[in-house]
Amino acid sequence: MAIEFEIKMVLPIRMRSVRMERAIAAIDGVTCGPWSDHLQENTYFDSSDGAVRRARIALRHRRVDGRNIVTVKTAAPGGTRHEWEADFDGEDIPAALASLHIPEKLPPVEDVIAGRTRLVPIAGTDYVRRRCEISRGELRVEAAIDRGELKRGRLVRHFAELELELLAGSEEELRQLAEQVRRRLSLRYEMRGKLSRAMSLGTKKKKSLLEDK
Repeated sequence: MAIEFEIKMVLPIRMRSVRMERAIAAIDGVTCGPWSDHLQENTYFDSSDGAVRRARIALRHRRVDGRNIVTVKTAAPGGTRHEWEADFDGEDIPAALASLHIPEKLPPVEDVIAGRTRLVPIAGTDYVRRRCEISRGELRVEAAIDRGELKRGRLVRHFAELELELLAGSEEELRQLAEQVRRRLSLRYEMRGKLSRAMSLGTKKKKSLLEDK
């Protein structure tokens, strides 16, 4: 199990990636590795009885670089999230969930594994992720520029965002770095995840729920 902590910011759709790359590289003490592009196709699922989302669990199938990855995320204290994930053949999601050996009691997931309820797709996010690893002292961060689409049924919305995920170091160090990036590029923080925003498509009132990256 991993404990995930990340900070997201909304990007203007027309802002060029090179501008962000230069702004990050120009911050004092920052070393930035090479940037690379990865196509990510994500499908989010709920159980047929809606229990997975009611329990604030995010269940995702991701296709990236020829890999199929199943992920389960749950909320944790302090804005972090517990995360379990594993590669699988892309066919049997319940079997892939069983392979995660989640130590916590997550009844909705256990019901899916046991076949007591089935999975239904509820939303998707397709985007190109441009990523690199950056460091400053003991701090290591994955920086990702995501551009693509949020999808719910036939509803589609384009989005662009910058995501900074903590790999090593303290959460406070990441917050300080994120604030420097935000000020340099005049950005605003995004408090909702991609799933929550996709699920808000077509609704008048937006709800803040757990998602994936």
